[in-house]
Amino acid sequence: MSKEAVESVIGKALLETDFRHALMADPDHALAGFDLTKAEKASLMSMDSETWEYIATILDRREGKRRLAVG
Repeated sequence: MSKEAVESVIGKALLETDFRHALMADPDHALAGFDLTKAEKASLMSMDSETWEYIATILDRREGKRRLAVG
């Protein structure tokens, strides 16, 4: 099990819209470059697109607030 690979996929999916959409459209292709077990791939692919989008939106809002506070 590669915790780092799973974390990389999650981070990339939440921060990069294009990757997130690719993950939902063609998960096998999107995950091809990551050293993941079958179980890890299945787990990542089990999350629906609405959940990915929801979490990404929350993170984006938080980052926007953080930029306003610093800037």
